[in-house]
Amino acid sequence: MNRPSFPRAALLALCVIPLTACGDDSTSATESDSGTTEAATTEGPGTSATTPTTTATTADTTSSTGVSSDGSTGETTGSSSTDATDSNATSDGTTMGISDTDGTETDGGTETDTDTDTDTDTGGPWDGLFPVEVGDVGPIDPDNPLQYPFACRTEDIGLGQPEVDNLDQIGLPVLDENDEVIGWSRDCGAKTRVDYFYLSTDPPPEGGLTPLPDPQNLPDDIATVEIDGQPHNYIVRYERGTINRFVYGIAVLEPTPADDPNAPDLSAWNDKLIFWFGGGVGIGHQQSSGLGVNRLKDSVANNPYKDGPLYQPLLEQGYAIVYSTGTVTDTTYNLRLTGTTAVMVKEHFRLRYNEPKYTFGLGGSGGAIQQFIYEQNHPDLLDGLVPTHAYADMITQTTRVGDCELLEFYFDVLDGGSATWKSWDNRRKIEGFNALNGAPSDWDFLNQGVPLGSTADPGTSECIEGWRGLSPLSLNPHWVDIDDSQQQILDHDPEGFAQTAWTFHDDLIDIFGADPESQAGYARTTWDNVGVQYGLQALLDGDITTQEFIALNAGIGGWKRPDDMVQEGFPFYGDDQNDFDIWSARNSTSTLGLPVAPRATGNVDAMHSAYYEGLVYLGEIEDPIINLMPYLEPYLDMHNSKQPFVIRQRMEDAQGAAPNHVIWALGPSEAELMTLASKAFMTLETWLDDQQKPADAIDACYTDGLALVASGDDVWDGVQTAEALDNGPCADTYEVFRGPRMVAGEDFSADIFKCTTKKLEAALEDGTYGGIEFTPEELTQLVAIFGESGVCDYTLPDAGRPDDL
Repeated sequence: MNRPSFPRAALLALCVIPLTACGDDSTSATESDSGTTEAATTEGPGTSATTPTTTATTADTTSSTGVSSDGSTGETTGSSSTDATDSNATSDGTTMGISDTDGTETDGGTETDTDTDTDTDTGGPWDGLFPVEVGDVGPIDPDNPLQYPFACRTEDIGLGQPEVDNLDQIGLPVLDENDEVIGWSRDCGAKTRVDYFYLSTDPPPEGGLTPLPDPQNLPDDIATVEIDGQPHNYIVRYERGTINRFVYGIAVLEPTPADDPNAPDLSAWNDKLIFWFGGGVGIGHQQSSGLGVNRLKDSVANNPYKDGPLYQPLLEQGYAIVYSTGTVTDTTYNLRLTGTTAVMVKEHFRLRYNEPKYTFGLGGSGGAIQQFIYEQNHPDLLDGLVPTHAYADMITQTTRVGDCELLEFYFDVLDGGSATWKSWDNRRKIEGFNALNGAPSDWDFLNQGVPLGSTADPGTSECIEGWRGLSPLSLNPHWVDIDDSQQQILDHDPEGFAQTAWTFHDDLIDIFGADPESQAGYARTTWDNVGVQYGLQALLDGDITTQEFIALNAGIGGWKRPDDMVQEGFPFYGDDQNDFDIWSARNSTSTLGLPVAPRATGNVDAMHSAYYEGLVYLGEIEDPIINLMPYLEPYLDMHNSKQPFVIRQRMEDAQGAAPNHVIWALGPSEAELMTLASKAFMTLETWLDDQQKPADAIDACYTDGLALVASGDDVWDGVQTAEALDNGPCADTYEVFRGPRMVAGEDFSADIFKCTTKKLEAALEDGTYGGIEFTPEELTQLVAIFGESGVCDYTLPDAGRPDDL
């Protein structure tokens, strides 16, 4: 079984290196998006093309293994009646009415009221836009930032070429049957279509669904499925189209397909909707990454356990499933844009099908993040959450993970001769994340028992196995991991490709705003480590000496400003092994050769925008949450065990308690994960029906085979306290690790962009260093490091948080 979509454990661009192997599509982009093309150099800021005039030309969109109902015959003939303008979606984005924000522009983005779903049930600006009729193109929200360049993926998904929306040569060329260009598509619209599949009484050996050639003439081998005691034909209606530039998919059992595809038979629907959110790490400029493509294309029907809209075990329980490439973080992490997309897709579902009794969220990693952020920003979207492999949000996670390569470079190179750092146990005491002596590494390209470039003994760490490669992906505007989307832009708009800044912050420049100090026009960034005392807890515990503590904090430095960054070295870019830089160290201040490497200062305006735009999970959620936690620490997976407790801590900080947050831990089995997910949906339904927490909605942990270890309010005791005293049985079974900022003194909320500092003199007097005595020479060194900035005081609020929040 394929699990819900998760971020990549390491960038797939590294598959260009001999001796490496790309994984399957549960961790990669897709079969055709393997990232096997070398990364490319880019120069200059991201830019947007001017908006052209809409034209009334269409292209052939016939493509499917099942029968298509698009209001005609499944084919287009160039008629203007199917142009995007017919469904109120204009090519300049000034679509009728949909707005998820109501605020005023600031120089850091748009400040908004986060409760933005009041129009869902009251008409207003939504009137006339939904539902999208079969054969029409879905609308684009007027607040969509309309990134350009923008890769279209409709053809890869099975919807044919995108609709022509301009003749100004902007976007993807659209071809006629003679491969002649008839126009261009910059917004990638596709006509809504419905395909049908069924479960045969004699299914293929691998399982899966069979295309239904004619839904009005049913074959004799259609299996039946029993839902609520009633037998139904096992026929799946599969609707796809575009909404807000992204491709959506909706699947539900339709036992007797209607003559009119706009009026589906819902007799087998259990009245509950599952919105399946996808994970991954994407930086925009695409309609979909390969991950989204791989969940929506026709061939998904061949795999009964493929996560996404055609996941059969949930369909045959009567659930409807919704999915959108615009709610997959492997497409983009612009959660303002993706949140609006989610609301739009659900509004279409509500008006085309019916108002769901309950809408449940499901998804791992970035799919979990979306559930927390959307529940916060769009509280009417979901009624219950089932996050797996969870993080609280993306933006605060980048701060902690950004420490990893700085630390590994220090251990491997700057202090590489030290015997201390040969032990992975000792590295773990600084990094906080798990590390294991003797563990195999995916980065051991030379079969030496250690990650490439490491000076440690055999073994490895989560910093390497889980997070290596994400620093250039998220921070360096010159580097991009080229898969099919980026290759399409490079082929058709090389100038636009070169002008695009490929970073997390630049993908969200509409939120963070351009840095006025940037010569290239790059976005403001939030990454900050001023005053952070790396390894403080290790010092207090006696695991490192005072000199090791001082040398580490003098040498670690921070990340350079984007304007000062340069192209990555091998193995991320090029094939010159003499240009080796697996740590991206050339883009850190630790390589400047200074006695004290400067720390990085984040932009407070960008931090404010992150808060105001709802990118930071603040912990205020009322709906029930069953947080599934596969325990992956033995595999050094990026989805570490502390994250559900970060979520809980934020809820406790915001609300005083978190009675609606339940944690169920289990082993690594994907099949067992989905078994628990099904149980979670039933528990949530009881919880919502009864308007009180059921007995089984309680913390628990399971071992292999879903054998219950323990359940109860105290099973995780000891995790969120400073010392693991009197641990609960689940905390004993599944050890929870920390992170570099927690080792530096941060608490479990892990929500500090920029710490509030106190003077070094105060820290020396108030017990920050326990009973440790520094020599006069060491005090002089500490003053050189922290005398001007001070040191973090984690008892005080985030200096990047607006005063009015």
